[in-house]
Amino acid sequence: MAEIRINATGGVKLYDADDSHYAQIIAGTITSNTDVMTLGHAAVVMGTKLDMNGNNLILDADADTYLDGGTADDVVDVYVAGAKDWKWGANSINILSGTTLTIDSGATITNSGTANGFGALAGIDDQSSSNDDQLTISDTAVIINEDSDDLDFRVESNSNANMLTVDGGDNRVGIITAPDLGRGLHIRHADSGADVHSNSQDLVVEFAGHGGMSLLGGTSGECRFMFGDSGDNDIGSIVYEHSTNDMRFTANATETMRIQDTGQIATGGETAADAGAGGLTLDQNAVDTGILTMKSSDVGHGMTAVEETDTYAVFGKYAAADGGLLIKGYSEQTEAIMLKGAYVHGDTTHTASGTAPVWVQVYQKDGTNIGTPAANENMFAIAKETATIFIVDEDGDIFYDGAAAAFDEYDDAQLVRTMATYRAPDAIIQSKFDKFIKYNRQDLIDANLMGDVSLEDEIAGKDKPLISLTGMQKLHNGAIWQQYEKHEQLLEAVYDLAKEAVGEEKANAILDKHEIKRLQ
Repeated sequence: MAEIRINATGGVKLYDADDSHYAQIIAGTITSNTDVMTLGHAAVVMGTKLDMNGNNLILDADADTYLDGGTADDVVDVYVAGAKDWKWGANSINILSGTTLTIDSGATITNSGTANGFGALAGIDDQSSSNDDQLTISDTAVIINEDSDDLDFRVESNSNANMLTVDGGDNRVGIITAPDLGRGLHIRHADSGADVHSNSQDLVVEFAGHGGMSLLGGTSGECRFMFGDSGDNDIGSIVYEHSTNDMRFTANATETMRIQDTGQIATGGETAADAGAGGLTLDQNAVDTGILTMKSSDVGHGMTAVEETDTYAVFGKYAAADGGLLIKGYSEQTEAIMLKGAYVHGDTTHTASGTAPVWVQVYQKDGTNIGTPAANENMFAIAKETATIFIVDEDGDIFYDGAAAAFDEYDDAQLVRTMATYRAPDAIIQSKFDKFIKYNRQDLIDANLMGDVSLEDEIAGKDKPLISLTGMQKLHNGAIWQQYEKHEQLLEAVYDLAKEAVGEEKANAILDKHEIKRLQ
């Protein structure tokens, strides 16, 4: 049965129903009489301290809401639903991360000490004075509805009156200084001087000594993002023009590029690009250097007296005041400019209406239009530096520098026959005189009538010698003259023979009969 026992040390043991277990209350050392605990009908009153001795004080039935004083000395942790929300320490109360402190409606917070991190609240204007300030915070001042500047909100600091301002009347916000232009947001340094732009602005950002930038919605129907210099000049901008839907870019107060509403890109202030939609129009104004250069870090041709060493192509004007397209190519090896025409459908028309994958057309000005070049005018030319060596004129005549020596040291007719038998042996009819030909393939190469290709490469199809067209023309001219000389020599020999046989008078009669004139 349950019972209460008092042992010799002053302990009171309370046993359970079957006397198998007990809970003991030990008095310990008591120095004076005291009522430790009073049991009332509505409450339990402690007559002295309740020492938890580092254990938890549980406050709810499931033991997950409690005070824990044993985690650290002189610290009480408050747990609610098993989570530590706040704690007490020596002269400190901490609301822990994740916990929300809510001040309910009707509650009041009164600060009589120092509120760190909130600013020093000096007072709130009750609107009873002559100044209609609704709120003032001292030290770094915050003033709302300040009459002197007619602003709804103003922040002061370090004697600067307008560090942050809001003017509801003009729909504008200012940072660093009161907005004095247009509407919107105005950001600038207190010592930057005049504004970057004089039109009404939506956004202005300025920096002392470094110019600034602004986004404007001015009266001209433009939206601008601008950059200024230290003198507050408009040195750069990006402008969208509503009237034309064009986008303009300026640098150093000069328009450098424009994107038109149909996609053309124009440079140099050109306002009406004549390129097609999505095309590019380059306007260099009066500049005479290349309008387009191409570079590559792989290139280093070394011709720095004319171009930078990594420039491999330049497009520009031929004549400074007259125009004309100049194309220059620079290479470390042989090929400086190469034209390639790749086609699908070939043309075998060998008439005036024929075309080709690489087709050069030449026109002459005809009023405001273009027309056909005049008779004998040069259409195409090739020059060695500035000396022209090859020309094609209006009617197809070809002119070239023919100053090279002829082939008089050769038997020109035999060279012609050697070329014919070498290039097309199956296309000629052999005669008994072919056995007297004394030249061969190497002689054609030595006479510069044919390119020098090894016979092995030619047979294998690796390379093919080309024939010198001008060389063959000179060879034919030489052959004709050599045949003329032999004809005259034969005529003199026959004439001498006739004189010996029939006499000079009858020999002259024979020449007259056949209308033969001797060189005398």
